[in-house]
Amino acid sequence: KRGVKVTVILVGFSDVPFIKPAMTYLYDWMLRNNITIYEWQNSVLHGKLAIADGYWTTIGSYNLNALSDYGSLEVNVEVFDKDFAAATEQLLQHYIQTGCIQVSKEQYLKNKNWFSQFGRWFSYVLIRMALRILFGLMQIRRPSHF
Repeated sequence: KRGVKVTVILVGFSDVPFIKPAMTYLYDWMLRNNITIYEWQNSVLHGKLAIADGYWTTIGSYNLNALSDYGSLEVNVEVFDKDFAAATEQLLQHYIQTGCIQVSKEQYLKNKNWFSQFGRWFSYVLIRMALRILFGLMQIRRPSHF
């Protein structure tokens, strides 16, 4: 709504069952909100990288979930440098051009039906429930050895 352009590169295929359909369930929302989606085709993709305002870059392993917040050792690096951001954005553009396919609204809607959407929704709910259970188990504190 503020005119911010958002582009994401997501997995084209995953080595974790249910991740790809769960992620694809969110495409509907992303496409409705004018987010440009690319899928990386050359390997499994797990890293996280973001560039904002041509100045701020973050690179790391942090996931936006409770497991990364409280249960895993996650590392991110922030760089505040416009030259670094520009070079990183050029590299991402290269990867988009050489290893990604764009997911268009038309293509997504063509492949969307109630059966496939139900499978995507089920995968999404299953992953969310698994993460909640895992987070709940992490709350059971073991005695510290220190």
